[in-house]
Amino acid sequence: MLTWGLVLLGVSLFLLLIELLVVSGGAIAVLAVLTATGGIYCLFRFDTTWGLLGTATALFIGPLAMLYGLSIWRHTPIGRRIIGAPPQSSEDDAPSGPKADPRQGLIGLQGRAVTDLRPVGVVEVNGERHDATCESGFLPAGSAVRVTEIEPSQLRVRAVA
Repeated sequence: MLTWGLVLLGVSLFLLLIELLVVSGGAIAVLAVLTATGGIYCLFRFDTTWGLLGTATALFIGPLAMLYGLSIWRHTPIGRRIIGAPPQSSEDDAPSGPKADPRQGLIGLQGRAVTDLRPVGVVEVNGERHDATCESGFLPAGSAVRVTEIEPSQLRVRAVA
């Protein structure tokens, strides 16, 4: 009975670690608890002292094994996928720098003011409408403008003389 009790406690510990790697909805954890209970029962049948030691071991080592397993689990591919962490990428996959704004090609081009720029309004450059800010304050609709700068949400324009 002593051997069976110790083996069942060891199997229970192994099942707890497997629970971290296999998505079972807790079925393996329930099996681990039942196995530990069977092991403790066998140890009590052998001797009360062994039964108490087995109980103390299961209550102490079981949670420690789970905490240790969880600390390792979040670094595994399965753990990262489940908690939603971004996958680890190599340095070859890393971007070489910030992405260029496709509107950078508009700097220096001319367009026209679709609305009054007071100083914010809408301009049309290359057939596309963009939000814009006028450098000089007010510009009436229909005025010719030149793009001087690209801001995060709009263009900065200047009146063309």
